[in-house]
Parts: sequence; structure tokens; C-alpha cells
Amino acid sequence: MPSTFSVITTFPQSKWDEYAKRMVETYIANWPQSIKLKIYYENQIPEDVPQSDQIEWIDLFDACPDLVAFKEKHKNNIDKNKNNIKD
Repeated sequence: MPSTFSVITTFPQSKWDEYAKRMVETYIANWPQSIKLKIYYENQIPEDVPQSDQIEWIDLFDACPDLVAFKEKHKNNIDKNKNNIKD
């Protein structure tokens, strides 16, 4: 029986132009078509995404409602959310 593999990644929308777009483009160019890339995105899919049947876009917040609840509950908790606390 053949094995099925997928690669999973995520990135903030703010990093699309910095590195994520290039990652997706090089994935499409270099990985076998049989290995799908599942991208968990936040907020919205970037407008200039490469089109490929190899890519599956998944809304992170729809797929992980517990993550949304956790982030809301701990948005002001410095121990749980060190990157978003302003001095």
C-alpha cells in the first residue's frame, strides 16, 4: 500500500512578502506533485498566491477554535503571550 504524505506550515500574513511567498513558490517548483502542502493561514489568503493543486489553504482560526479562545483568554497574560505585551 503506498504511503501518503503532506507537509504542513503556517506563517503570519505579515511575513508573506518577506519569506512565505518564496517558500510556497519553491515548494511548487521542487517537491513532487504527490506531496501536498497544507498551509494554515491567519485572516485571509494573500492575493498573489501561486495557483497549484498541490497547495491546500486552511483557515487556522476556523480549523482551531480552541486556539482562538486561548488567544482571547490570554491576550494580556505576559506568561502566555510574551510577543504581544507592550511595555
